[in-house]
Amino acid sequence: MIGIYMQNGAQIASINASNALYLFWTKCLKLIVINNVGRVLLYDALGKLLKTSTMGEETLSVGLSDAKTFSYSNETGLIIINKSGHFFVVNSVTTPLLWRILSDSRNLTCWTVITSCIKPTRVLLCSKNSFLIGEQETCSFQPCNFPWAKTEGQYTKWNWIMTNVNYYFYTTQKSCN
Repeated sequence: MIGIYMQNGAQIASINASNALYLFWTKCLKLIVINNVGRVLLYDALGKLLKTSTMGEETLSVGLSDAKTFSYSNETGLIIINKSGHFFVVNSVTTPLLWRILSDSRNLTCWTVITSCIKPTRVLLCSKNSFLIGEQETCSFQPCNFPWAKTEGQYTKWNWIMTNVNYYFYTTQKSCN
């Protein structure tokens, strides 16, 4: 059961959402509920169901591994990885048009979505310290190199905030002081 409350603690709504794995709020205060097989339920701030959709038939059959939201123009997008390791993306949860990026079999240590007004939505993957990038137009991942990338250790988390990528790097290498 999911409860929606006001700041003063008064309950606005109660939502019965079985097998819910992820909850997100959109930019326009709609609640996104994603269950374990990639079924997406969109509610308004008062708990009224607005839309149901899925993140693909494949995800319905194999299940969901991870999910994130991202801002795209004036919309909130959604990206998931299913248990087969495939990425499914919608640039807008209110008008979902599902697209897929095939991934390779590398073990991911982190990933994020990069959006831009002038370029298609892109997904940046990292496997330890190797990078791959995939975009909406190509629907596949390609290796990419960054001049700032470190080679000893591994990247463990990405955050994309507007025009900046913040990353967390882990290494067991001792510093020389």
